[in-house]
Amino acid sequence: MSESTVIVTGASGFIGANLVRHLRSRGWRVRALVRDIPAERLEGVDYFAYDLAREPVEDAFPGAGFLVHGAYVRHTASPDSDRINVDGARALLALCRSHGVKPLFLSSFSAHEGATSHYGRMKLEVERVFDPGRDLILRPALVVGRGGLFGSLARFTADRQIIPLMGSGRQKLQTLAVADLCLVIERGLAKGICGTYRIAHPAPVTLRGILEALAARRGRKAHFVPIPMGLVLLACRVAEALGVRLPVDSDSVLGLKHSQVFDTAGDVAVFGVNPMPLKESLLAMKAPGS
Repeated sequence: MSESTVIVTGASGFIGANLVRHLRSRGWRVRALVRDIPAERLEGVDYFAYDLAREPVEDAFPGAGFLVHGAYVRHTASPDSDRINVDGARALLALCRSHGVKPLFLSSFSAHEGATSHYGRMKLEVERVFDPGRDLILRPALVVGRGGLFGSLARFTADRQIIPLMGSGRQKLQTLAVADLCLVIERGLAKGICGTYRIAHPAPVTLRGILEALAARRGRKAHFVPIPMGLVLLACRVAEALGVRLPVDSDSVLGLKHSQVFDTAGDVAVFGVNPMPLKESLLAMKAPGS
């Protein structure tokens, strides 16, 4: 049945891979659009080679009921990333409209009119391609799991007795377990929900609190060395200019520096999901692939 088939772009990424496994476990058929077809394929998943910079694979659309668009090209990866992201979303949406497929766009908590990071501004620009009156746009908070920015922070703090702390560490952040995000996506599709929603646990935690929780997860007490945020930002930009990869990039630093707290209770209630707080989200990271 078409309503049980969903197309996922960015299906080999952190959120995409978790989403594919989640949907399969719930009985959905999945068409995974990935840059490289994996050697080992999940049962019930059809794989299509896909590049956001090129025309979408139209063969993936007939008979599908939904599209989850999570593919994204960071500005550090291509000088043409802005055009690629906007034009790629438009091409996907055109196919959705012609094949009767309902789209869901995975945006970001940092997407808002006052966004300072390129990532936040660009996600907001891509949002404008979609119609909240008939499409679903999700703005998840910092996603807790083994990948993404949170995964980078976890790996960075894993074996360090002394942890560099960006600024004061008092920046307030809201989090969301990747399992809860997958559940929100599934329910959004199943219920035919439209509109734009911020998805997060309502209670914020500080950056310092997150790093302390990560250290405690490994049975250690965190010892911090504060580093001015401006210096961290400069170091990231120099590293990017030299082609050196750091645990966080300049855009992530800007996002952390100018993070905002939003009242998400009403938005989350629409999906009937009770997001896990940070401590439970960290426990859930023990699950394979999370």
